[in-house]
Amino acid sequence: MATLGFSELKMGTIFEMEGDPWEVIFANRVMIGRGQGHLETKIRNLRNGNVLSRNFSKSDKFKEAEVELQEAEFVYTGKGKATFRDPNNPKERSEIDTAAILDKLGYLIEGMIVKLILFGDQVIGISLPPKVDLLVTQADPWSKGDTATGGTKQVSVETGLIVKVPPFIVTDDIIRINTETGDYVERVSKA
Repeated sequence: MATLGFSELKMGTIFEMEGDPWEVIFANRVMIGRGQGHLETKIRNLRNGNVLSRNFSKSDKFKEAEVELQEAEFVYTGKGKATFRDPNNPKERSEIDTAAILDKLGYLIEGMIVKLILFGDQVIGISLPPKVDLLVTQADPWSKGDTATGGTKQVSVETGLIVKVPPFIVTDDIIRINTETGDYVERVSKA
């Protein structure tokens, strides 16, 4: 089992702490004179979804979590669970509590291929593709004189996610969104 140092904790890193797998969801290195410093982080417990703010020093060591990634196809959500199936064996299904992947639900569409994160034999999370294409279901018209919003407007996409986009995006456009930041990337096709 690999040991991780202070400098290896980055966004997306999964490590083991107190017997649970944790994912770094925010990391900021703070340097204070003569090489002293610490790492400010927000970490998510992948078993229960709890998020903590934690500072780590250069002397801290971390055990890399033994997780396995398994390809799966998203099927649906219901009754507080998200259901996935093995693309090669559709009868084999896995479930995860929606609370554990709340920040990722807005990017999931039926048939999307993701990677399930397994810790032992338990599904503890999912890894999304870096970008997804989603259909704009509601886009209000933008008025030319509206400069208060900095040349952007908000639209709803098929999953219910609200995204800031340029003013030329209209209903029925398909847009590409960065799943790590939630930012609009580009228009894929026009309505």
